[in-house]
This record gives sequence, structure tokens and C-alpha cells, in this order.
Amino acid sequence: SRVSRVTSCKSTGWRVPSGGIPRALELGVTTSVPNLMDVVRPAPPQRSWWRRGAAAAGIAGLASVWFLTRGSAVARVPMAGLVLDTARVGTLRREVRAPGQLQASRAWLISTATAGRVDAISVRPGAVVTAGMEVMRLSNPDVEMAVLESDRQLAAAKASVEALQLQIASSEEERERSLLTWRAELADAQRTHAALQELARQGYSAANEVARSADRVSELAARVRLAAAGTESQAAGQRRRILLERETVARLRALAEGQRERLRGMRVLATERGVVQELRVEPGQWVTVGEPLARVADAMALQAVLKVPEAQVPELAVGQAVRLESRAADAGGWRVTGKVSRIAPSVTSGTVAVEVALSQTPPAGAARDLAIDGVVEIEQLTGALTIARAGSARPGSEGVVYRVSADGTTARRVAVRFGRASLNRIEVVSGVSPGDVIIVSDLALEGSPDVIGLRR
Repeated sequence: SRVSRVTSCKSTGWRVPSGGIPRALELGVTTSVPNLMDVVRPAPPQRSWWRRGAAAAGIAGLASVWFLTRGSAVARVPMAGLVLDTARVGTLRREVRAPGQLQASRAWLISTATAGRVDAISVRPGAVVTAGMEVMRLSNPDVEMAVLESDRQLAAAKASVEALQLQIASSEEERERSLLTWRAELADAQRTHAALQELARQGYSAANEVARSADRVSELAARVRLAAAGTESQAAGQRRRILLERETVARLRALAEGQRERLRGMRVLATERGVVQELRVEPGQWVTVGEPLARVADAMALQAVLKVPEAQVPELAVGQAVRLESRAADAGGWRVTGKVSRIAPSVTSGTVAVEVALSQTPPAGAARDLAIDGVVEIEQLTGALTIARAGSARPGSEGVVYRVSADGTTARRVAVRFGRASLNRIEVVSGVSPGDVIIVSDLALEGSPDVIGLRR
């Protein structure tokens, strides 16, 4: 069926009659049918090996030219926008810079020893106070009543002592009179007994009279001794009563003085010279015993408090030197030095408070809460190979930099290892030699090419 559809042959110009090959066979033209399945085709010409090599080399060259052209177009960087630095050997000062404020190094609170209501405030924040100067006045009716009661009790005790002293004096006089009476009777009895004895020797007095007079003398002598002893005992007891009463008076006097001291405490006074930093109460407010009322600081005793980032705190230590300078234009641009005196143990908002004791007296323009800048000197490294510090350079890390060629037309990517760093320079441990010109700017290049072109 495939043969029946053949109608012509282009190579021989032979055409099949209408009806196809079967019809041609019937017409007797079979000898004119060509051999359609065994047509001989000429072999294609053979190309030489050198032509193939030349074609491959041409294609590779074109590809290289295309890639180089494309790469140079992307990596060409204008020199005007670059920051260059030359690697050099020298002294690296490692420092930590932080902002801060001047604060009072010595401050104290003023409190009250008596509860009461704030009647009046005599000073305001910023005022200079001296020792004994009134800061505010309080009032408390209970304290006033307590003072009056203590004074009344003290007066009553004093009156009691005076009455006791009068009573004792009167009793002593009575005892003295009794003792004198007994002594007088004893003397009279002794004289009578002596007279009777003399009459008895002369025979004019009976022995019974002499004996009775002798008994009278003995009785009166005993009465005199008892009266004298009783007088001494009563005097000692009365002295003890007076002593106790006087102790009561002293105790009541101390209580009264304490109450009066509380009353005097209603006037809150400054204890020493200073500047009022803040008041913590308002008029009409009720305050309790020991509650802080105001904060006062020594205006001449100042210290700096720096807010150091948390990541840089491990390098700080007490005793490190610090340079301080004011940021305010009206402060005169003064500079002073100091040393780290304390590092806060806690972190607040990503920073740590570092207190700096001033080594010099601050100038007249220095005041509390003045904004300052501080530079803490960590250490000095001599003979260190350093370059300017880029924003992406981290101490102790590995990185890459671009080293400018001698003719300044290209820069090659170089792997380096960084060491320690300061505020604006960083040590290069390996990868760079002294005198190499390095691109410090952070380049945002696609693909991080090994070589870039520099356009002036």
C-alpha cells in the first residue's frame, strides 16, 4: 500500500501513471520503475581536527570575554566614595567611650523623728542650706499635749520632793529636841546621884535613895542611846526617800526633755551645708517617724557616672584611668581626669553604671546632672599592626578586607584575622603587612569578587 502511493521520483524525473504502480504494471512500464529503497547517497565531506579545535577555542574566548566584561562592570567602584587606610605598626590605645553625667558623690537624707503634718516648706530644690537652717515645719497636737503632760508630772514630782524635804527637816528637829531633853534629864539624874552618894558617905542619906538614883541614871542613859540611834536610823531612811524622789524627778525631767525635743523636731533643720536636690513631701502631707523629707548633697563633692554598654563592661576594672570632658557648650569645654571607683553589679537598659572619682577639682562650670563624655583607658599595646576599624570588624574574629594594588587601579580580597581593638583602630594579626593600603569602607558587592576595579 505504501508503494501504491508513490507517484514520482525527483532523482530520475520519472512519474507514475494515474492509478499508481499497479496500473503501471498493467501498462507494461515495469522496467521504468526506479529502485526506490536502494538509492546511493554521496558521503558528507570530512572536517579536519584543527578546524574543530579552532571553533572550540573561539567559543571559550568569547565566553571568557563575556564573563570578564560582565564582572568588571559590576565590581568597578568609584574611589571618591571609599575610605582608605594604611596598615602601620605603632601603639594601640584600647579605650572604652561612654556618655554620662556629673553627680554628687556625697549626699544625705533629712528625715523627722516625730510624726506630723507638713505645715510649711521653707526651701526649694536647688537652694543652698547651712547647718541649723529651717527646711520645713511640722505640727502634731499629740506632741504638744505630751509636752504639757510631761511638764505637769515633772512639776508635781519637784513639789513632792520639796514637801518631803520639809517633812524630814521637821522630824529631825523634833528628834533633836527629844534627844536634848533626855540628855538634860540624864545630866540632872547624874548630878542627883552624885549628891546622894556624897551624903551617904557622911551618913546623911540612906542606901536605898542612892540605889534609886543610880537606877534613874542608868535608865536615862539608855533612853539617850536609843534616841540617838533612832534619830540616825530615821535620818538614813529619810535620805533614801529623798534620793528616790530625786531619781523620779530626774526621770520625769528626761521624759519632759524628750517631749520638748520632739516638739522642737517639728522644725526640720539642715544638719550641714549643702544643696537641696529634691523634696519628697508637700504641704499638708502627713509624715511618719523616720520618713525621708528631703535630699541634700555636697555641691563641691562631685563624681562622674558613665553608662557603659553591657558588652564592654568585662574589660573594665576599678582603678583604671578615665578622661572626662563636658559636652555642653556653655560649660566651657573643660576636661578633667579620674579613676574608676565602682562598677554597678546590675544592668539597666543594656548599660552598666560606672562611677568615676575625680582626681582634680572640677571647674566652676561643672554642676550636678551636667552631660559629659568619658573615655576609660583599658591598656596600651606597643608594636601592634593596626588599621582603621570598620563597622563590621570584631575583636578576635576572622574577616576579609580589600588590599589596594600598587598602581591603585584594583583591589584584591584578602582574608585577615583581627586581634584587640580600640575605639577607631583594630589590630591585624595576620593577612596584612605594614604599608598595605586597605579599603576600610564596608563594600556591599554581589558575590564578593576576589578582585574589584577602582575608578577615579
